[in-house]
Amino acid sequence: MGIVLLFFCGVCLFRFSPEIAPKHPWIAMMVLAGNLSVGIIAPVLITEDPGIKIATGVFVSTAVSVGMIRLACYLRGFSERFMQTLVTWLGCDLVLTAMFALTMGIPSLLLEPNVGTTVFVGSLFAIWSVSVLGFILSKALSLHMVLGVGFAFTILLVGAGLGMIASGG
Repeated sequence: MGIVLLFFCGVCLFRFSPEIAPKHPWIAMMVLAGNLSVGIIAPVLITEDPGIKIATGVFVSTAVSVGMIRLACYLRGFSERFMQTLVTWLGCDLVLTAMFALTMGIPSLLLEPNVGTTVFVGSLFAIWSVSVLGFILSKALSLHMVLGVGFAFTILLVGAGLGMIASGG
């Protein structure tokens, strides 16, 4: 599993291409479980929001994003690339969420959180996350990187928006 995590880190740094991602359904399920776990546990530890609210938002956001990626693969005629795209995106999202949690969580335990720093670091991770998903989508859907990033932004915005609506936040 360590090699798979190193692969996801390599994709997050734009060093590896998502075409070489594993596409076995069991790996997809393990990465999905890890992504959902980190996506729920990290905000619960960092924020004061109730866990059920966070879990609802994460589940809805992930489901909407997966559905939009599946639809894009189908409409572009690349249905066979869906599993690799999904595994790569979920794995990279897991890595970025864990890094964000560590970046924001450890200093907040030691120091009083600064709103300016929190917004700045959060913005950097958001830009990085959109760029990584854009890179993955550009390779999976044979798009120009700019179109991949635009589509990634749309997917993440719609997913996060519907997740916030579903969780009441």
